[in-house]
Amino acid sequence: MRRKRTGLFAVVVSMLLATVLAFTLVGCGEAKTYTLSLSVDGANMKAGEEITVTVDANYELGEITWATSNAEVATVSGGKIKAVGAGTADVTATATDPDGAEHKAACTVVVTAGDVAEASYKVEVYRQKKDRSGYELDETASVTKTATLDKDVTADAALYGKVGYVFDANNAGNVISGTVTADNATALKLYYNIKTFTVTFKAEGAADVVRTVDYGDTLTDIPEVPEKDGKSGKWDVTSFANVTSDITVRAQYANKEVKLTFVVDEKEYRTVELAYGASLATSDVPAVPEKLGYNGAWNVTDFSEITADTTVTAVYTLKKFAVAFENEGAAYGTSLEITAFEKIAGEQKPADPTKVADQDYEYDFVGWKVKGTDNIWSFEDDTVTADITLEAVFDAVELHTVTITVTGEKVDIPGVEAPLFVPTVDQLSGITAKCTSNYGVIPDSPDAGVFTFKARDGKYTIAVDKVGEGVDPLYSTTVEITIDGEDTAAYAYLIPLDVKVGGSSGNYASFGSNWSKDGVDAVTLTDVTYVFVDATEAEFSTRYYYEADVDFPGCNNLVGFMPAYVTDKALSNPGKHLGFSYSGGSSIYWYNADNWHQGSMGTCWDNFISANTLGNAYQNHKFAVLRDNNDYYLFVNDKLAGIYKCDEYGATSFGFFAQAKATSHYTNIRYTRRAETVDAILEYFNDSDKVNLGGAVTRSDGSVVSTFVDRVALTGPDSGSIEGPTYVINGGKAGSVYYAEAEFTTSHANNWVGILINTSDSVPSATGVWYGYGCGYGQIFRHSTGDWFTGTGLGGVQYDLTFKLGVARVNDNYYVFLNDKLVIQERYCVISGLDKSKTLPADNESGFGIFIGQNTEKQATFRNFRCTTDVNKIAALVGQSTVSFDSEVIEVTQLGKAIGENGAVIADAPVEFTVTVPAGKKVGDINIVTSDGAAITPSISGSTYSFTPAAGTNYTIDVSYINEGTGSLNLTVKPVTKTVGGDEFALYENVDPTKVTVRVRNMTTGAEDVSTLTALNKTYADLENGLYVVEIEYMTNVYTYNVVIDGSAYDLTGFVSSAYLGGEIELNGETYKSYKDIPYTDTAGAGWALVDGRRDTAKLTGYTFLYQNREVGKKYYVEGVFDANQTAYDFSNYNAGLMVSHGPGSLNDNTQYMRFVAGIHDRSLIVTSYRTNWGMDDTRILAHLDEVFPEGYDASKVKLGVARDENWYYFFVNDTFVCKYYYESIPTDSGFGLIGAGVGLNVTISNFNYSLNASLVDALKAQAPEVTGKEIDLYFIAGQSNGSGYSNWNYNEAKNADENLVNGFSNVLYAGDGDSVLNLDKTKTNGWQYTRIGLGGNGKRFGAEAGMAQVLSSYYNKETGNVAGIIKSAHGGTSLLDAIGGQNEPGGNWVSPSYEKALGTVQEKDGRTGGCYRSFIAQVRLNISQLQKMGYTKFNFKGLFWMQGESDRGNPTEYVRAFKFLVQDFRDDLGEIATEVAGTEVDLSKMPIIVGEISKYTGGSESGMNDTFIATQRTFPDIVNDCYVVNSSPFDVRLQDNWHWIQPDMIKIGNMVGDCIMENVLR
Repeated sequence: MRRKRTGLFAVVVSMLLATVLAFTLVGCGEAKTYTLSLSVDGANMKAGEEITVTVDANYELGEITWATSNAEVATVSGGKIKAVGAGTADVTATATDPDGAEHKAACTVVVTAGDVAEASYKVEVYRQKKDRSGYELDETASVTKTATLDKDVTADAALYGKVGYVFDANNAGNVISGTVTADNATALKLYYNIKTFTVTFKAEGAADVVRTVDYGDTLTDIPEVPEKDGKSGKWDVTSFANVTSDITVRAQYANKEVKLTFVVDEKEYRTVELAYGASLATSDVPAVPEKLGYNGAWNVTDFSEITADTTVTAVYTLKKFAVAFENEGAAYGTSLEITAFEKIAGEQKPADPTKVADQDYEYDFVGWKVKGTDNIWSFEDDTVTADITLEAVFDAVELHTVTITVTGEKVDIPGVEAPLFVPTVDQLSGITAKCTSNYGVIPDSPDAGVFTFKARDGKYTIAVDKVGEGVDPLYSTTVEITIDGEDTAAYAYLIPLDVKVGGSSGNYASFGSNWSKDGVDAVTLTDVTYVFVDATEAEFSTRYYYEADVDFPGCNNLVGFMPAYVTDKALSNPGKHLGFSYSGGSSIYWYNADNWHQGSMGTCWDNFISANTLGNAYQNHKFAVLRDNNDYYLFVNDKLAGIYKCDEYGATSFGFFAQAKATSHYTNIRYTRRAETVDAILEYFNDSDKVNLGGAVTRSDGSVVSTFVDRVALTGPDSGSIEGPTYVINGGKAGSVYYAEAEFTTSHANNWVGILINTSDSVPSATGVWYGYGCGYGQIFRHSTGDWFTGTGLGGVQYDLTFKLGVARVNDNYYVFLNDKLVIQERYCVISGLDKSKTLPADNESGFGIFIGQNTEKQATFRNFRCTTDVNKIAALVGQSTVSFDSEVIEVTQLGKAIGENGAVIADAPVEFTVTVPAGKKVGDINIVTSDGAAITPSISGSTYSFTPAAGTNYTIDVSYINEGTGSLNLTVKPVTKTVGGDEFALYENVDPTKVTVRVRNMTTGAEDVSTLTALNKTYADLENGLYVVEIEYMTNVYTYNVVIDGSAYDLTGFVSSAYLGGEIELNGETYKSYKDIPYTDTAGAGWALVDGRRDTAKLTGYTFLYQNREVGKKYYVEGVFDANQTAYDFSNYNAGLMVSHGPGSLNDNTQYMRFVAGIHDRSLIVTSYRTNWGMDDTRILAHLDEVFPEGYDASKVKLGVARDENWYYFFVNDTFVCKYYYESIPTDSGFGLIGAGVGLNVTISNFNYSLNASLVDALKAQAPEVTGKEIDLYFIAGQSNGSGYSNWNYNEAKNADENLVNGFSNVLYAGDGDSVLNLDKTKTNGWQYTRIGLGGNGKRFGAEAGMAQVLSSYYNKETGNVAGIIKSAHGGTSLLDAIGGQNEPGGNWVSPSYEKALGTVQEKDGRTGGCYRSFIAQVRLNISQLQKMGYTKFNFKGLFWMQGESDRGNPTEYVRAFKFLVQDFRDDLGEIATEVAGTEVDLSKMPIIVGEISKYTGGSESGMNDTFIATQRTFPDIVNDCYVVNSSPFDVRLQDNWHWIQPDMIKIGNMVGDCIMENVLR
């Protein structure tokens, strides 16, 4: 590096210039020159002499600073110079003028040794003691002086005086003069007395009184003023403090007054002053103040001829008061006389009164209140203080109607309140009821079995009986009711079901043998047979429920419930019948055939549901079947096990069957055909919040997913234990919108346990395809496909062994909550378990539950499992919006549910609506406007409109109408064009009209005109007024337009596109096909599918790419439309966009060829460089759309266009230029198209177009302004893994904390190599982009840069215009010392050139020794060259953050040595680069260096080694200039992996670095 040198000439010139600047204060005009001089220019003195020098100046002097050049020759203090010893000294005075300039004046002192003998003598000063007991030496005033030997000296008493003292000239102890002797014993003595003064008090007719007081003291002995009759006197001086002179005080007299003081309750009430001997008139005597409950009078009554001060006191005596009582306006009880402040005694209080009840209210006596107030009287606390009347107060207690309906026996399902049947009139005769409460009157007999009475709030027990002929009732039951503010109704389940079993079903009887009846409600089957529950044909139904307690000792044969059968012949004929058997393996089997032997498995019968968690088939259990038309609900022990679907049977009865010889017992048989009861059971088990763990979920096609057969033990309805691998299903109907949560306790931190959220279209245990989110290894992993210990890590999170995990699914959107905090939100496309090459629709039907993986530790318990399918509850969890509309003409639905006006809708799920047009009107236009004013264009399918809401936004649907009438449409069709700078460019050439299909749909009537064009123009005449949707299809590509016909001709230019995605290209003589080499004629492939067959629109669902067919080049334009609501994903896991260029070879899996991709992510424009394979680490954010469009934009339709001209790329959003970018890695011809990455990706890119029109590209380039002269502040990051950034991160946690953490800070740029290796061409490093999280060692990690940018963005932002750039080059595990093993091996260590030179011998010269350092310098040069291409010309090197030391902490002494060399070399070499780019010398010798402390827990525990090294790091500011240390050591790396910090801590550390920069660099 070139050094800055200063020659002698420069020094002289600088000194002269400084002199001129110091003394020439003002140039012309009102100039003034300030001067400073001393009273002497020099002095010759002898040792011991003193002189005083004064300062002269032409301005007012302030503080003067004196100095001597040689204190051994002469000293100076305050202008007094004393000669000390022989020699010469310069004495200087320094002062500052009014303009702040400093002036100096000097004199030279020459001192010679004295030749006269001298000696010292003393002057001693004595002062009188305060108590006059003598004198004491005043050491402060006493002095020692020097004079010539034998000289006569005299003490001047005036020089040693003191205020308050006077020299005692007559004191015998005075020694005024003397002769200086060689023994220095001469002492002169002066005595001083305390000075005193007299204070004289004078009064007429009295002798003077004189007091004496010392100087400055206070006189305290003040005499009384002599008395005079009728007079009052006082001295004319009142203060005798600090007496310093003689004082004369005189008495002053005035006519005397007397004072009357009136006192009330020992406090002064009023005073009256009178002339001596005067009288106070009665009218002037103040009234005695009133006092509650008392009579009052003064104790003095004669106020005549008052000659003395008098105190008059009020005297009070208690009153007596009358107390009366009233009830409802009439006198009540006896009136009382009560002494004031006494309570009304209990025996004096009247009895509690009553108030008659009316039809709607009863009245409870509350107490008594003082009439005319609302104050309730307390007989315990209140006292009487006035005459009062107490009124009775009552509370009106509302009565509510109670309806008790006597009905049949209750269905025996806990939680279901419904009777099995409704009794007949005869069955309801003889019914009585009695209430145990005193409130309410129950009628003697019910009205058709219904008792009605009134009662107040409370709990009641109603005893209901059916009276027989004897004393005891035939049946009895009790009803517990609670009235709480409203009418109440309840059933009295009194009449038992008359169970009829073993009889006939219509015209056909139960089988004649192999069964027996064991009572009215029990049967036993022993061999092949069937037994009906009796029913007439009129009682046949398709909806019923029946149950029984089952004892099945054999348990391995098809015997059980027969809920349906043919009714047109006897089943023994044989007749087809449906049966369910809870049998071997604790599974439910179905049977459906017309024979009476077991038949073949899979044809006549098969395993349906594993229900071992609900009960054991080998043990007594309760089994039940509910038929709801074609759905058969199966229950084990009152838990829904599953739903079987079968449409082969009409209305029947039901019963029991056996297909083989086996004994089975059915007791407590109960059933109901009552529709309301069946509905109640269904409502209970289909409740949106119903927990039914251990059951099976049934899809609409009848397929089921059962709970796994093993390693599950339920300990309660919502709790249990699991051992991996296994899963528990929440039984019921499958769906696509639901939420489930549970609290888990794992046996080990590496357990993987969580919520199974999507079972795909198969059985998880059979295919391995299932989707779930679980915690394990300090992260949340998602399972999609594969074995039971394989998941995709979604970022580090903090949790304990006990945690709460919840997952919401809204079609293909998933929301994961950890301990009630949203940590993951992603849109995911589910793979089919039946055909893994396909993906399922967003609303694929699925079940959910709990899972545990097959990891090292596999045990866990769970509790408080909760779930819901209630859309409103889920919306409140994941984010909701509102929709406003006119419900009279608009009908809105979401997920099949009707939405009311201003109703809540769930985010990310389509909202659909239809419009009913008023008579005489047609639909004119439909607008959807958000609360922030943005307009949304709805999608149209048939007569249904739809849009997808975002969370937290309010939408208004507005429909306008026009009058009836007719008009016409003039259609012109041409290729897609782009208008740039006023010029129109066609993207494609010729259009064949015979391949153009046009659909014109009337949105009012639904009528549609479909035609194929013969020319590129067509007129549609006589169209009814209204809104039309015009679809123009060409080569499968469709463009849609909304047109309003309003009585006139409408001219429409419609575009067509020749885009052909999924094609193939020819490059360098080779043919390359779209992903997996599919034929170009296919409409779908691995990870992609055309939407509606359109070649310009594709849905991307995984790793894939699609070529535009047969087009290559390096100067072209491509565009596509994104739904930004689909792309708010974690771009470290997913990526989708326009493939704008690629390397010259096959792009299939394991490719080494680069792919450059542009896309819309959430609110950002991003580019991604796929370097090798499918790595997404180099994803760069280039712009924020809300900054490009501050007025708002439609996030559902964002068009991204990219023009390429060799290595330059120009980006346009919605045809607005955004930025240009230089990407040097792909200089060759390439194809283009679409690309996607990430399992489960779910992004649709529509209206893809392209052009190879060079004129269009040039016109687009011209939209980019040429910007030069831009300035940027540069910061650098270097070190090992915590400098590189190895902290795991969670997308949602970061986004929730600060959206800019994931979308980037727009004026804080980043580039570099997050995990540096020996990569000389630097092609695999991240290019310039917005700084964000995820720029660490790989895309799933990050370092301090994110937190730094968060703080620095307050200084670097769009408002200030300031721009910063962060350049990183770091590598995990590397050393500052000369080590080349371990992580130093691939890229080398940080030995800097100066340190290497100092070492002499190194491990690997020009190799791994210093490899990281050299890579850092190369990285800086590369990134600055990129900035120069971006228009930056001024670079300010502001500072460097060094985060390293874990690898070297065992040798702190050598580390200090190496660190000092490193800092020196950083400053030298970066200074050299700065000088090169600036074109002038740049000195970085003071460039700030910020050091991050290693964690005190590095390696997994606290240690002396860590503490010593951290202490060493803290010394760096003392040994290196402009060095700062960030206190990062307290953050605990054990929370992640013993070496690296967790997400929130790394953010805080970055914040601390940013704060250090703000305070020490930018201040």
